[in-house]
Amino acid sequence: MQILCTAKGADSSLRVTLTNPGNRDVAILLGYTPAAPQPQVVNALTVAVIRIATGATEEYVYVNPKYASYSGRKDPWIVPLKAGAAYDVVLPLKDFISSMNYNALTDGIAVGGRLVLDARAVAKEPGSVWTGKIEAPIDACG
Repeated sequence: MQILCTAKGADSSLRVTLTNPGNRDVAILLGYTPAAPQPQVVNALTVAVIRIATGATEEYVYVNPKYASYSGRKDPWIVPLKAGAAYDVVLPLKDFISSMNYNALTDGIAVGGRLVLDARAVAKEPGSVWTGKIEAPIDACG
């Protein structure tokens, strides 16, 4: 699996491309789908940035503002990737929120950080999706 990301200029967003360069199909739990009208909500991506002053890693968790306090039914959002296939998702930087101080991620902070996909198992369906952690440097994005 690979993740490629690109900063999208004035839109201040990341285009995340999940690719499957392998020769077998895989599936990844990328988030959840709340009740109708079935939007897809990412919750498997974070941005990790090293704070210059302390050297500590600051995590910016992706939080869709419309569903930040959603507590209803959450069905798994599983993205199937056939061998050689890719899947894109565009995420606004302002929706990545610091777990340390609750500030939004900006272009200046994101550069030099890492985009992290934490692919988890689906409850009650072990083995149905690929699990693991993938990181891609944001400074390598173009």
